[in-house]
Amino acid sequence: MEQTEKELQYRIPKKVTHEATLYKVSTCPTCKHVVGKYEKWGDTYVQAQWKYCVFCGQALDWIEE
Repeated sequence: MEQTEKELQYRIPKKVTHEATLYKVSTCPTCKHVVGKYEKWGDTYVQAQWKYCVFCGQALDWIEE
């Protein structure tokens, strides 16, 4: 039962952090891996924001307050 509750915590979105060398790069709050990436769209770069961390499966919240 305890394992199931721990697994369900990954479904609750957590705010992305900025703990990488470059502050503009976002990191997963659980495993600290870099999430999202910048892609060129026309003449500008936009950040692709993933719903889940591809490394640990944590749901991510990208909304800034």
